[in-house]
Amino acid sequence: MPITTKTVLAASAAACALIATSLLAATPASAVTSAQTGPEAALAAGAPADAPAYDPSVPAPGPGDLTWSQVPSATSEGATFSAPPVAPAAAGSISTKAVTPISAPNGQRCTIDTGNVYKRKSGGIYPYGAVGGHPTTQCTVIMARISQTTEIYKTVWWGLQKVAGPFNSVNAGQGRLEQTSPIRKCDDLRETTFRMIVRSTGTFPTGSTGTASAYEEAKLPCGTNP
Repeated sequence: MPITTKTVLAASAAACALIATSLLAATPASAVTSAQTGPEAALAAGAPADAPAYDPSVPAPGPGDLTWSQVPSATSEGATFSAPPVAPAAAGSISTKAVTPISAPNGQRCTIDTGNVYKRKSGGIYPYGAVGGHPTTQCTVIMARISQTTEIYKTVWWGLQKVAGPFNSVNAGQGRLEQTSPIRKCDDLRETTFRMIVRSTGTFPTGSTGTASAYEEAKLPCGTNP
C-alpha cells in the first residue's frame, strides 16, 4: 500500500505540474490577443448601430477628432440658449433641444439653425465639388455679441474625423449671425457621411451670456483624404 500511495501522489504531482505548465504557456498568447483587440474595442465603444465597420486603413484619432465616447457630450440635435430672468453677469444654461425654443421670462433667446450639409454650388471650382453649409444663430433681440464656431467631420469606425474647420465668426450689435465659410473640397466621389457641428455663444443686452451646440449630418458623394 505505501508504494501505491506514493505512486498516486507522484502521478497527482505530475498532473499538477503539467496543468501549471500549460497555463503558463497559454498566458502570453492571451496577453498578445488582448493587446491586439483592446485598443480597437475601446475606440469603438459607444458606436451607433449604423457606424462604419472597422477599417485598419483609417488613421488613429488625432487632435480635434472625436471618438464615439466623446461625441454625445459634444453635440445635441438642436440648441437654444436663453437670457435668465434676472441679469447677473453669469453664464446661461445650455438647452439641448431647439425644435420648440423655450423662452426665458424676459423673452430673450437665441436659436442655432444648422441648415443642411450639402454639395455647395461654390464647390464647382473643384473637380469633384465640395460640401459645407450656412449655419445661423438667430436671436430675438439685438445682441451685444454673437460668436459662432463650425467644424466639419466625417464618420469613421471609431467616431468623427475632422476634415475642415474651425470656421470662426463674430459680430456685435446684431440679432443674427450667418456663416458662409464652412466648406470642404471633395477628393473623389466616395459616399461619405458628414457631420457639421456648430457652437454658438452670445452676450445679451443685459450682460448675461449663453452657449449651446447643435449638429446636422448627411450622406453625400464626396470622399476626403483623410
